[in-house]
Amino acid sequence: AERLKTKLLEEEKIVDIVVGPDSYRDLPNLVRVAETGQKAVNVLLSREETYADINPVRLGGNGVTAFISITRGCDNMCSFCVVPFTRGRERSRDPKTIVEEARQLFESGYREVTLLGQNVDSYLWGGGGLKKDILAKGDLTGTVNFAELLVMVAEVDPDLRVRFSTSH
Repeated sequence: AERLKTKLLEEEKIVDIVVGPDSYRDLPNLVRVAETGQKAVNVLLSREETYADINPVRLGGNGVTAFISITRGCDNMCSFCVVPFTRGRERSRDPKTIVEEARQLFESGYREVTLLGQNVDSYLWGGGGLKKDILAKGDLTGTVNFAELLVMVAEVDPDLRVRFSTSH
């Protein structure tokens, strides 16, 4: 959206709204703007967004496999990678919402879920917020790490296959 917005809006004039993935909360406003005949654009990327209140369902075409995002961002700062700069610091989704999403998918007939994130094995839930802030507190009592999350998802049903990608 960021790269093609000018071409889509001004050169080819084929759309009225250009919206990036982190601008979904602004959609009602963007639609109102477009309804007045103006072009509406919001392609800003958020460094804090976790999509905590939505389930971004990603289903495989085979009716068996589904994908569940468990983290956003990354703290590794590899010299070749733009993720920390475009998606922000690492933050994890609430494990309860991940387990519920896996349960709903299983009940809908999916038998395999793949947990997704830039660096899934560094998953850490401590009530929300950035991973670095959770670690800075020093007390990890009550947190959920990746191994614990795997157990929680695996306990949804013995017939559910749990995979993950990618680990650093």
